[in-house]
Amino acid sequence: MSVNTSEQRAKRREEIRLLAARRGVAVRVSPSGLYHLKGKGIDLKVIDLADVYESDFLPAVVGYP
Repeated sequence: MSVNTSEQRAKRREEIRLLAARRGVAVRVSPSGLYHLKGKGIDLKVIDLADVYESDFLPAVVGYP
């Protein structure tokens, strides 16, 4: 999903905040301005929440199916 305008990016940030809350993932902002998402199988640091995807909340798959 390509998000271009500031309004679209703001909406996307809010969607990710809601998704994180539903999944019990804490979203904190570090002093450097990075977003830190942590909890239930996720530990990410990103510059912008709008760059996080729903698939980032899925557990990692180790090995081959």
